[in-house]
Amino acid sequence: MTISIQPVIVAENNPVAFHISGLTPGQDYQLKLLVVAESGTRYESMASASDSGQVAWQLEAGWSGEALIDLIPSAGDRAAATLHVFAVPAELARRIPLRVDFHIHTRYSDGHSTPAEMVIRGRELGLDALAITDHNRFDPSLEGIKAAHDLGLGLMCFTGEEITAYDWHLLSINATADVQPEDTGETGLVNALARVHALGGKAYLAHPYWIGSRQRNMPSADYDRLLAEGGLDGIELLGDVAWEENLLSITRYHDLPLEERPPILGNSDTHWAKHTFGGYWTLVFAQTQDQAGVLDAIADHHAVACARLLAGPAARQPQDEILAFGPFKQVELALFLERYVFPEHDRLCRLEAGLAWRRLAGEDLPSSAVRQAAEEVKTFMRRCFGD
Repeated sequence: MTISIQPVIVAENNPVAFHISGLTPGQDYQLKLLVVAESGTRYESMASASDSGQVAWQLEAGWSGEALIDLIPSAGDRAAATLHVFAVPAELARRIPLRVDFHIHTRYSDGHSTPAEMVIRGRELGLDALAITDHNRFDPSLEGIKAAHDLGLGLMCFTGEEITAYDWHLLSINATADVQPEDTGETGLVNALARVHALGGKAYLAHPYWIGSRQRNMPSADYDRLLAEGGLDGIELLGDVAWEENLLSITRYHDLPLEERPPILGNSDTHWAKHTFGGYWTLVFAQTQDQAGVLDAIADHHAVACARLLAGPAARQPQDEILAFGPFKQVELALFLERYVFPEHDRLCRLEAGLAWRRLAGEDLPSSAVRQAAEEVKTFMRRCFGD
């Protein structure tokens, strides 16, 4: 049996009851907690595993960030296992981490797959929420929403559209209808922003430094003016553009005064199931696991723009590395979650998506089977956060 611990995420300066399972029944263990950002042992205790191989350890979470718990059998001097836990401010500990991608294309514009295929693929990649955003097309997002519901996926799907002019692209999310661009240039963008908001949606600027046809899609002077004047609900800080263009986006963002920085997103801008899907996303820390919770968290800067790249020192084989940008505490937690929580979350999502693929192929499988698998994802995450 694998040795595991619950909860994994705890609130700083609050009592916590850790439940460790998978130990040798009746074995005595020395428990040592070491904080990664400190030196020395913070807490130390002795405990005996129950007949079912479990130990309960109660203590005060008087540290910040990642901590290691070494489990050392009394008869030895080497740890039988090292477990990883993370302490965050209480307000952040109460939030739910959700992976979101708000820039996805289908065959209804310049993509290759159907909305149904893209929503299943999104869940297969571990997304918790997404929006289909075809160019100047609103109906495909409705088709994606219906497919996710009919299949039983535990995936939040938003209405979406990429409002596309020759000199700017704007993501309309959660609006009640389509937003056709009436004009190009600054006037057209301002009008599109107003239209999105009138329809109850959020307007996020896409790939501000993307170079298409040898010139920037959006003139830099227009982008600077838009940042100064406001009106955006957020910007796509990371996405499927040249990495140099992403770096410029990040650098320009950090040049802004803190109080003038708009909310940020990472989006794949994927055009088929194996394009850049899963390579860029937004990690949202939501107070509630619903559409309002996602959008409010982005607006409140409780979101981190993430990317997955092949990287590594020259002496090692390149491997997947996670890059994340946003407030420090949230980035630190996001990287920890990618290492120690999301692998199991993603495994469960793949099982759920596998059932959905079978239903899409016409197999006589009830949607309740997919919904039950989706509930297992939620249950796992609740346990990690001590709920």
